[in-house]
Amino acid sequence: MLPSLLAVFATFLATLLLLLVSLSVPIIKSIDLFTLSISYGSGTLINSSINAVMMFGVWGYCHSSIEVSLFGTGTQTKPSCSTPKLGYQLDSATARALQLADLTNIVSKALTVPLVLHPIACVLAFLSFIVTLFALFRRRRHFETYGTERDGRSRFTSIITFAIILPAAILTTVVFIVDVVLVAIARNKLRDALDGSRSIQLTWDSGVWMTLVATLALWFALFATVCPCGSRLRYRKRTYY
Repeated sequence: MLPSLLAVFATFLATLLLLLVSLSVPIIKSIDLFTLSISYGSGTLINSSINAVMMFGVWGYCHSSIEVSLFGTGTQTKPSCSTPKLGYQLDSATARALQLADLTNIVSKALTVPLVLHPIACVLAFLSFIVTLFALFRRRRHFETYGTERDGRSRFTSIITFAIILPAAILTTVVFIVDVVLVAIARNKLRDALDGSRSIQLTWDSGVWMTLVATLALWFALFATVCPCGSRLRYRKRTYY
């Protein structure tokens, strides 16, 4: 039953991580997919500078306080977040405050709509957790009754469990790839649009790595459901004694 127990733990971990990522910025402000760090300074007579950090999640974005200095006089806007919605886009007011009016298409609806795959993957991971938990109780009950974990019905349960975890693992893998590609596309757009006077860095953040861990957990759970080594070993020991 050890592989079944490990599968339950792995699918629970994947579900929890995907749920947290699905509720990332602007809902859970401490979890985001990628971060845009902006630092702009002008050494001319105007002597202006801008510093801010933007965090992007599945349903929108938040930005830190925007520090703007002009003629040596500094102003600071309060941190704020966008309204949670699917397919968000950088609003014009924030873009002007950050002097990114020419870069509003970097975070566009076309790029952010695929992020809806995160909650879908979370639902599949949760179904995988329910099925693996059911399979564990079924095998445990059969083992206590007959002294073995494998019979025709348990094999059928393993097939059903495998059939549910497989699409969850594949979709979560696709979600992770989408996160990576999204940042890569945005980086290319930034590189083409910037003139070198502004320092803007786009980096992956905790949400992407949580998705990666969830992906590995689901593939591990998939392997555990088809691995009969634990049950065979216990069956041999019981036979010998």
